[in-house]
Amino acid sequence: MLDIEAGGAKKLDSYQNFAKAFRYGDYTAVMASLKANDARLKTAAEFKRSEFEGEFGKSPLRAVLYVLYELQQEVDIDEAIGHLRDLVPGFMSKREDLMALATAIAVMREAKVPEEAQAARILYNRIKNQRLG
Repeated sequence: MLDIEAGGAKKLDSYQNFAKAFRYGDYTAVMASLKANDARLKTAAEFKRSEFEGEFGKSPLRAVLYVLYELQQEVDIDEAIGHLRDLVPGFMSKREDLMALATAIAVMREAKVPEEAQAARILYNRIKNQRLG
């Protein structure tokens, strides 16, 4: 859906069709606006600490969005990474996936939410440079 938004789509049916095609269930939980021609996804800052229930709430993507929110709130990077480790079981084995999510968010949010894109780049670099032990 982030790719749809980055492409400039503002029609609600674009998001509805995506949700149906990928059997995404209640897509409204990730939407900031459900207006017919002004639909858009929530930013990390709009999610804040909410939406940790259900399938999306327990996903690595939701954990990444939470950490991006924290980084935008100037939470210490070590503390934010600690939260990511707590929220993503098997953190070390999922590092590549988490870096891919951070990269995608950085690229797709650059034009509309540059502060979130910057936080995503910071997160990517920190995960990449994590060491064992």
